[in-house]
Amino acid sequence: MVICGSALSDAINQFKLMPFLILSGRLCPPGIEGTLFALFMSINNLGNTLGSFLGAALASALNISAESFENIIYAISIQLFSTFIPVAFLFLIPKDATGIST
Repeated sequence: MVICGSALSDAINQFKLMPFLILSGRLCPPGIEGTLFALFMSINNLGNTLGSFLGAALASALNISAESFENIIYAISIQLFSTFIPVAFLFLIPKDATGIST
């Protein structure tokens, strides 16, 4: 269960990242696609690591443990709202790179 769940989670994360990598490949100058991919994978790994640490810190701050789940709804709410933060930065993507004509 743990091995299959981890593999499935990694596969889903790769599918989520793919549109971003394709868009960035269109925007970057020719010849540096590999460097850009390595940079994005490093940033992705750093984000996963920091997310794990911040999740543990949030659980500690909300007094969530193996014996106490009283504040779990607050943690789930914070996680839900945090997933929408990147939407605020969508205006930074150039319109001509997306194929959207205005």
